[in-house]
Amino acid sequence: MDLALAALPGLKEQLKRFEETELATRLQEQASVQHEQRILDDFSNAITGFGQEGDALKPDGESASTVLPPEKEVKLPHRDDLANVQAIAQDMHDAKVQAAEVLAIAAKKATADLAAIRSEWQPKADAVEATYKSLKKELEGDGFDPDAYLTVKNQVAVLEPKQGEKDQAVSELAIEQKARQSIVDEWEKADRKAYRDLEKAAKKVSKKLKGTVRASVRPSSDLGPLEQVLRDGTEGQISQALTKLQELEDLLPSKLAATIRKGAQALSDEFGFTDSSSQKIAAGGETLALLVEETRIPPEAVIELNVGRDGAENWKELDRLSAGQKATAVLMLLLLESDAPLIIDQPEDDLDNQFIAGHVVEKMRVAKKQRQFLFSSHNPNIPVLGDADQIIGLKPVVEDGEDRTKIDQKLCGSIDKEEVQELIKELLEGGEQAFSTRRKKCGF
Repeated sequence: MDLALAALPGLKEQLKRFEETELATRLQEQASVQHEQRILDDFSNAITGFGQEGDALKPDGESASTVLPPEKEVKLPHRDDLANVQAIAQDMHDAKVQAAEVLAIAAKKATADLAAIRSEWQPKADAVEATYKSLKKELEGDGFDPDAYLTVKNQVAVLEPKQGEKDQAVSELAIEQKARQSIVDEWEKADRKAYRDLEKAAKKVSKKLKGTVRASVRPSSDLGPLEQVLRDGTEGQISQALTKLQELEDLLPSKLAATIRKGAQALSDEFGFTDSSSQKIAAGGETLALLVEETRIPPEAVIELNVGRDGAENWKELDRLSAGQKATAVLMLLLLESDAPLIIDQPEDDLDNQFIAGHVVEKMRVAKKQRQFLFSSHNPNIPVLGDADQIIGLKPVVEDGEDRTKIDQKLCGSIDKEEVQELIKELLEGGEQAFSTRRKKCGF
C-alpha cells in the first residue's frame, strides 16, 4: 500500500494538468462510466466477503461438541443437574447453522440482483464506450492523449480511498503502540520492584549468615534469550554486537528495541556496534524491535562462602567452590527459617562429620519445631544429636539372589527406643560415639 500511495501525489499533479485542458469536459461521460464500473466491482467484492462470513460462521458437523466429559472417564457428582448444558450447546450450534444459511441465501440473492443491475447497465456503458472510440480519434488528432487521462483519473480514484484507510490504520496503530508502551513500562516497573525485593531478601540472608555465607543480586550475565531473538531476527554474523551487549553492566531490552527503531546509525552510536552489525540488526525493523522488547533478562543471585580461616575473610562464589564447599553453602541456606519440609539425601557424601555435628544438627534441632526434616543418612550424628522423632531402619537382605531392603517395624520409632538405639550402634559407623556425645551435651 505504501508503494502505491507513494505515487499518488505525482498522479494528482498529472490529473491537474489534464483537467486544465478541455479533456475533462469532453470525456466527462466516459470518466463517469468508469466510476460506475468501480462502484459495481467494489460492491461485488463486498458480496463475496459477505458470503465468506457466512461460510466462516457455519460450524463443523451436525451436532455440537460434547460439553460434559464421558461418565466413564470423569465422575461428576451433579451430572444430572448439568445435563441441560448439552442442549444449550446444541441450540447455539443450530443457531449458527441457521445464521450461516440465512447469510448464504442473502449472498446468493445479492449476487443475482447485482447481475440483473449489470445486465441493464452494461448496454448503456457499451454505448458510451462506442462514443468514446470515435471521440478518441478526434482528440488524438488534436494532440491529446485521452487514454492516459482516463487511466490517471481512474488510478487517483482508486488510491484516494486507500489513503484514508492508511490514515485510519496509522491512527489506530498509534493508539495500540501507546497501549503497548504502557504495558512495557508497567512490566519494567514490576521488574525493578522484583529486583529490589530480591536485594532485600539477599541482605536478610547475609545478615542471618553473617561471616559464613552472603547473598547478593546483580544483572544477569546470561543474555541467552536475547541473543537467540537477535540471531533469529537477523541474517549473517552479529557476533561483535552480541559481545558489546555482554559488556554492558545493565541492559534494558526496551532501550535496545527503541534504538533498533531509530536505525543503524543510532545502534552504532549508542552501543558501539560495527556498521555491518548495526545494519543487519536495524534491518530486522519493527518485528525484531517488538520481540526484543518482550525479552526478559532475569537478575542473577550470587551466593558466596567465606572460606577464610582464623577470622580472616575470603569470599568465593559458588562456581569457584569445591563440591563440599558448595554443599555447605547451599545447606546453610536451606536450613534458614522456613515452614516447608526439607528432604536431604546423604549429606555426609559432601560434608565432613564436624560440620554435620557442629552446624547442621544444631540448626536442625531448633528449626524442627517449625518444619519437618527428612534425612536419608549413614551418619549417626543426624538422628542421635538431632533427636529424631521417627527413625526407620533399613536392613539389606538377599532374596532369590537379588539385593533387597526390608523395614522391620521393631526397628522404627524415636531415638529413645532401645531397639532403634541398638540398630544405630550396629549399622552406623560412629554410632556409639554419637550417643556418648549426646550424653555429654544433653545429659541423657
